This record gives sequence, C-alpha cells and structure tokens, in this order.
Amino acid sequence: MALANLRALGTKSAGCLAVAAGLLLSGCSGSSDSAQGSGSPKLPDVGAAPKVVRSADLKYPMQAFAPAAGEIRRLSQAQQVLTQQCMRRYGFTYDAPDSSSTGAESDTARRYGLSEARDAQRYGYADPGVRPAGRGSDHELDPAMLAVLNGSDDLNPDSLPETQAEAEARKGDGVPVGGCSRESYLKLYAPKKGMIDIAFAQTLERQAYMKSRTDPRVIAVIKKWSACMRDGGYDVKDPVSPMKELGVEQDPSGDAAVKAAVLDVQCKEKVNLVGVWFSVESAYQKRAIDDNVETLSTYKQQSRDRLRYANSLISGKPAE
Repeated sequence: MALANLRALGTKSAGCLAVAAGLLLSGCSGSSDSAQGSGSPKLPDVGAAPKVVRSADLKYPMQAFAPAAGEIRRLSQAQQVLTQQCMRRYGFTYDAPDSSSTGAESDTARRYGLSEARDAQRYGYADPGVRPAGRGSDHELDPAMLAVLNGSDDLNPDSLPETQAEAEARKGDGVPVGGCSRESYLKLYAPKKGMIDIAFAQTLERQAYMKSRTDPRVIAVIKKWSACMRDGGYDVKDPVSPMKELGVEQDPSGDAAVKAAVLDVQCKEKVNLVGVWFSVESAYQKRAIDDNVETLSTYKQQSRDRLRYANSLISGKPAE
C-alpha cells in the first residue's frame, strides 16, 4: 500500500508501515509482541482454516477501514494539487514527481510470499508488476524553489505545526513552516485538532501481521512448508522473502529461481500456508477492531470527508 507516499511530505516519522505492501510483508520481519508466554494475551480463535492457494484476492477485516489503492492515488493527487496551489502563491510552477505506486497488482498478492503458480513459472521470484520509476525527485529543483517547497534546511522537525490551524497562526508573511509540502499535508490530513492519524488503520494492520508471524499456528505451518522445501533440496526458512536463502537475489527470474519458485508455491499449497496464515492474521485484525471500535468509527468518517475534499480538489468543483 503506498501510504509512505501520502505521509512523506511533512510528517515527523512514517514509521515501519505497510502500505506499500513490501514493508508489511518483508521489511518488518523482526520480532514483535509475542503470542506466547504466561503474561501474553490469549491466542485469538480462528476455527478451521480455509483452503487458499493464492493470496491476491484475499479480503481482510481491516480493509473496511483502510483506504483502498484507488483512494490512496486520489489522496496523493489531491496533495499534489494543494502543493501546486501553494507554490503558485510564491511565483513557482511546480510539477510533482511521479508518485504512482509500483509493485504487485494487489496489496495481498505476496503478503505471505509468492503464491501464484503462473507467476512462479513465468517470472520466478521477480515481480511482474514492478515498473520503472517516473520523473526524478525534488532534488532536481533549484535552491529557491526547494526552499519554498520544503522550508528551511535548519528547521527542527519537532517545531513543525501539528495542524493547519496552528500553521495559519504561525504563518506570518513568509513561507509556511515546513514549506508547501507541509502545508499540503496539513490541509488534507490535519486541518484541525482531533484528526486521527491517516496511518492509524495501517498501523493496526501491521501490528496484526506482526503478531501473526509469532503465532504458534503460523510458526507450525511455516515449519511444514520448510520441510517440504527441504524434501525438494532447498534449505529455507522464510516463506515471504526466501530469495537470499535460495541464492537467487541477483537473478530472481533465472532458471534456478524459477525452479525454486515453482516448488515454493507447490509447498505452500500442500501445507495450506496461505489459508492458515490468512485465518490467523484475520483473527488478530478482528481483535484490533474490537479494541478500537470508537476510534475506527471516527477514523472512517474522517476518511470519507477527506476523500470528498480530495475529489473536489482534483475536479476543481466544490465538495458536496
């Protein structure tokens, strides 16, 4: 999920979030809250795991709250409009870098590693959805333009305004604190106090994923997958990002990678790794939703209002 693009302009810290699926799937593979131990919460009930072969079409409980891929693109476009409006006030015509997301066509396509047999046979571990990045970064702009876009180089991040209302009070006659990038972010995501962080639902989702990684039921099915791979001649323990262990990082679409990838998918299907992991993660997501009902309800309403505003910015028509 391309949430990093949404928060990159003007936030103090994007954290280790998913939105681009890569962070959620493989970039946060360290330890998390353990699901075991006498002081840990009871494991959530999952029931019988469904038989799932591929993960691209899976639907998760948290998707009812998190912005969809199309909505993320609209929000990104709207933020660019706000940035351009701000830059024009200071005499600059600004064309934002291409922020279109790259990667697998579905945020869940490789959530538990490669699971599409056709992709394994055609591409090995290479991602057929990855395309070259668009136009270059803001570093290509001249210094005067960058100063308006990003604000002062010696700006203390802790001094940034938290809301647009605060920014307006501090604005004065100069460039907005944090530049037009910060202004566009605040206008869209934090116009006033009481706004819930845009990444709130994604944070809950990531936490649920991390907890599922240490759940004994997921650990058990990963061990079964690993044993299946071992029977095929591969000593590998990570079903999500096994390329390094397999020695195919430098050539993920070569013959060796394709051979390993095909077996990888077959072993996942044999032990129902996707079905088990999906069930466990979904259970943790449901628990997170139950624990945050009121906040998520407010978050969802704010998201609707924000999307209406974003659509009005893109269309040039007042929000209904």
